[in-house]
Amino acid sequence: MTQPKLGSGRHALLVATATYQHSELRSLWAPTRDARQLARVLGDPAIGDFTLGVLDNPSSHVLRRRIEDFFADRAPGDVLLLHFAGHGLKDDIGRLFLAASDTVHTRLESTAVPAEYVGRLMMRSRAQRAALLLDCCYAGAFERGLVSRADDDVHVEDSFTALRRTVGGRGRAVLTATSAVEYAFEGDHVAGRPSGRRGPSLFTGALVEGLRTGAADLGGDGVVGLAELAEYVGDRVREVTPHQNPQLWMFGSRGDIPIAHAPRRPQPSTPALPVPAPTVTAPIRSRLPRPRLTRTRAIVLAALLTAGTLTLSLLLTNRSGSSGSGATGPFDRPRGNILVGGKAVTGNKDTGHDPRYQRTYTEGPLYAAVTGYASHTHGTSLLEKAENSVLTAGNHAKGNDVLTTISATAQQAAFQGLGRDKGAVVALNPTTGAILALVSTPSYDPNTVTGGTRSDKQAWNDLNTDRDRPLLDRALGQAYPPASPFKVVTAGAALEEGLYQSVTEATDSPLPYTLPDSKVELRNDGDLPCRDASLQTALRVSCNTVFGKIGADLGGRKLLVQVEKYGFNDQLSVPIPAARSNFATTMDRQQTALSALGQFDTTATPLQMAMVAAAIANDGKLMKPYLVEETRPADGAPDKHVLTRYGQPLSSENARQLQLIMQTVVTSGNGAKARISGAAVGGKSGVTREHVDKADRWYAWFISYAMTGSRPRVAVAVLIEGDAAHPDAITGELAAPIARKVMEAVLAG
Repeated sequence: MTQPKLGSGRHALLVATATYQHSELRSLWAPTRDARQLARVLGDPAIGDFTLGVLDNPSSHVLRRRIEDFFADRAPGDVLLLHFAGHGLKDDIGRLFLAASDTVHTRLESTAVPAEYVGRLMMRSRAQRAALLLDCCYAGAFERGLVSRADDDVHVEDSFTALRRTVGGRGRAVLTATSAVEYAFEGDHVAGRPSGRRGPSLFTGALVEGLRTGAADLGGDGVVGLAELAEYVGDRVREVTPHQNPQLWMFGSRGDIPIAHAPRRPQPSTPALPVPAPTVTAPIRSRLPRPRLTRTRAIVLAALLTAGTLTLSLLLTNRSGSSGSGATGPFDRPRGNILVGGKAVTGNKDTGHDPRYQRTYTEGPLYAAVTGYASHTHGTSLLEKAENSVLTAGNHAKGNDVLTTISATAQQAAFQGLGRDKGAVVALNPTTGAILALVSTPSYDPNTVTGGTRSDKQAWNDLNTDRDRPLLDRALGQAYPPASPFKVVTAGAALEEGLYQSVTEATDSPLPYTLPDSKVELRNDGDLPCRDASLQTALRVSCNTVFGKIGADLGGRKLLVQVEKYGFNDQLSVPIPAARSNFATTMDRQQTALSALGQFDTTATPLQMAMVAAAIANDGKLMKPYLVEETRPADGAPDKHVLTRYGQPLSSENARQLQLIMQTVVTSGNGAKARISGAAVGGKSGVTREHVDKADRWYAWFISYAMTGSRPRVAVAVLIEGDAAHPDAITGELAAPIARKVMEAVLAG
């Protein structure tokens, strides 16, 4: 059977507040660990497939802002998941507040986040489906010591009255650990956990366990819905603390919310037989009795929400994997092949047993970021998933083939260039949008996880527990702080908005420069000639002060309009869905200045930054990126890709001015190691750091393009991730030479 689709835009924000400035709120050890473990399963492409944001110990101001940003400006098809772990407090009239690191328990209105505020944002969001998971004051993660106010119940449903107005086919849900304050605090230790043993909270621990193992897939359909996840978590929590009862409230009419794929895939089953079931009006407070499962039978919970009413249907299905109707399974015949340069990089082998065929991969690690995997037990990922309907289509001996746009030589150059580094490379043809190279490292061999043997299962476990996260698609599936390469976008915005007419004219850029409405001085990386520097000089030496001032002068709205022309804040699909590159939609002047430098909440995938370089190289025209050149049915003409223009971020004149200053970076700046004889090469490097899990993590970028004559041939983005103590001199040493090798491979072809 085909792996069920979870949806396109899937976004999760995990909030962990473990340390508090005021002594009335004791520090907690569970939230940080909870967020870390939950992030692993939700961010795993084979399980949750969410684009993740993690917020550690935020202040109340930051928490309010990030939650608002999370729900704002979403597409109707998005699925949103917000998880909060930290203290929860009630005021004197029983209202629920989510605590931040600076919360004062006697000043909740101004120092904490009201649950009602979160409910309003959820209700207003354009996303069709959104869920809130609360592991707070009444959950197993927290200790005794707070005063219970109003009464002994939290009455979570009363804190989200705004959600009762959910209409228009949208669905909203709130899942909490329990409703009683008394079970939130049981002595000096977490409820139900032995003394001295520190791990995740009972509630979030059960969430992680159910998603990671697939045990929460009570229906056996390969997808864990929120309703069945709530049932699973409830049973697991009550095994330890019988009086703690997780609660689920659902509002609206969009059905159950798909949270994750179940790692363990059941075999095809017989058609389900309906059994009469009760009808409950929405919103519901779910305390569903969980039927006992036998070895050959399972109870499937089908949540069918219509016009605000939830109908619960119990279906009996056979779990043996046999099919009374004679239907074929996904591996009963060979899958079509994925082709690179006309040659198959996938295959099939006859197992001699059920399932009859098993997927194989030629040079698996080299193409893993393109193909993904097709597994008997773990479903499909990446192109195997995106083109599954094609690869399994037709009535012939095998499925249809998919021809990719990948250049074998460019792919090899990118893969060898990254070597043992963690990172990614994306190369595009600027004039068509064709993806020429798509690499993510560390890679893995998909051959090791395609079967159902003990070794396959061990390999799967090893991949999922590897701290370097080889299953993470760093090229498409993860957005990073883009650092200084983002300055070319800001430079383009200054030209497009008429702030400056030429890249050679002096800018109005004081030195030192103080961020707007603050006393914070924005610094450059050394003693650089940045006072009133032209855009050409400012980009060559990477002046923070010049581009920060440009951002503040343009203002957030104008900058946002220009940035989104490149694809930021859009949900791209090539057809593998890409993580959304983010540019904040609401900012104060100081935040706007920082965003213009690729900081604050600005993030970008390597695909997005390759699109930036491609638009500049192609005289301002941005083509929609694509990975599939054509599909080849066995009994018909190929279905060829139709070239599509994504937009026009720059006028041709302004694009050529940016080409000039990017070429200056390579000819006389820190991009010299990207030079190619006989080609005009433009580039921009950058390094940024972020503090993650009490350690510095740095990202080294290089974006570039190469032209022969007036023809743009290739645009490249290289990202290298590491934890070196002094990375500032590493960008040119590592990223630029990799870009050069990829560009040379394309030019030679």
